[in-house]
Amino acid sequence: HGLRGRSSDADAAFVAQTFKGLGIPYTVERADVSATRRRERLSLEDAARRLRHGLFARVADQQGAEAVALGHTLDDQAETVLLHLVRGSGLNGLRGMAHASEMDVSGRKLRLLRPLLRVTRRETAEYCRGIGVEPRLDESNLSPQPTRNRIRLELLPLMEKINPAVKESLVRLSRAVAVDLAFLEGEVENVSESTISTGGGIVSIDRKQLLGVVEHAFIGLNE
Repeated sequence: HGLRGRSSDADAAFVAQTFKGLGIPYTVERADVSATRRRERLSLEDAARRLRHGLFARVADQQGAEAVALGHTLDDQAETVLLHLVRGSGLNGLRGMAHASEMDVSGRKLRLLRPLLRVTRRETAEYCRGIGVEPRLDESNLSPQPTRNRIRLELLPLMEKINPAVKESLVRLSRAVAVDLAFLEGEVENVSESTISTGGGIVSIDRKQLLGVVEHAFIGLNE
C-alpha cells in the first residue's frame, strides 16, 4: 500500500524473500492508496481493500485461478463480529465472514476462500516459525486510530478478562447466525416463488400463503 514509506518497502522485500525461499511464485505491486481514498472519497481501509481486491482479480485472471485464498483467522472473525455488533449490525453482520464468497471487481467475478477461519492467529504464527519463517508485524496494526484496531487492542482484551474464550464464543455466534440466516434466506426465496406474482406493472402478494410460510419459518427456527 506504500503508506509507511521504508517500512512498506521492507514488508514487500520480506514477502519476496520469503516466497523465493519457499519456492512459491509471487506478485508484488505498489498502489497509491491515499490518492484512491481522496478520489473515491473512501476511508483509508476501504480504499486499500478495493485496491487489494483489484490486484487479486487481475492476478487470478493471469494465473487462471478459480479462487483466491485469504489469510483471515479465527481472531479476525471474532473482531469482525464484534465490530459489526458495536455498530448495530443485523444478522448479516453478525454472520461475519463466510468461508467462501463471491464479489464483483470491475466486472470480474472474484471468488474468495477463507480456509483459516477456524485457526487462531497464534497457531498460524507457530506454524510459520515451525517451517523457519518468522512472522512480520504490520506496524499499522498497532495504531489506535482505526476502529478495528481499538477492538483488537482495547475491547477484546477487556472482554477476555471476563471470558478468556470470548473470541471462540463470538465465532460460535457467527456460525449459529450463519445457519439461521441461510435457513431464513431459503424461506424468503420460497416465499417469492409461491406468494408473489407480477403482471401489468403490478406486484401481488398472496397474504394467506405468506403468513403460512412465515409461521412455518419460525417453527423451523425454534426447532
